Amino acid sequence: MVGLDSPQLKRRCLGNEGKACVDSIDRQARFLGHELTLRVKALVAQGKLVEAAKVCEEALRSDCRFVCSEAWFLRGFIHDVANEHAQVVICMHKALALHERVEIWHFLADCANRDGDWDAAFIAFERLQVLDPCGPWGLQAAADARLLAKTLRCSVFARSCWAEAADVLLFGGR
Repeated sequence: MVGLDSPQLKRRCLGNEGKACVDSIDRQARFLGHELTLRVKALVAQGKLVEAAKVCEEALRSDCRFVCSEAWFLRGFIHDVANEHAQVVICMHKALALHERVEIWHFLADCANRDGDWDAAFIAFERLQVLDPCGPWGLQAAADARLLAKTLRCSVFARSCWAEAADVLLFGGR
């Protein structure tokens, strides 16, 4: 997983500034992201989804890419709790554009599965496995991808079998 300490993320978010500056910003980003998460999750737990969304909107004014990514991720989480699934995907893609992490790909896989977008589901499963190859996210994604592939190999008939089933159920198939 690409973490806040990774050189790849530091180059992408901060350019080639000095290490002390990068470490300071990373600590601040971690703290702000953690505080935002705690506030939003507490509001969601109380059923205050509108208030939680407002907290996220305020955080989107931040200059920190990580905090904005966290705000978009949490907005997607709020939409998921509210069963507003189309909005979940939009928010997760906005979060992903700012900072890639496994939790985002997990939501995208779940939404793709729910919507029947199998190609997107397989892409998300693959990305989860790349980011967390031996961890729980990657292992679950591998299992989910195998299950989906197996399910898609099943034959589906576009006909009703009720007449045959009714005969068996009602008359023992005589």
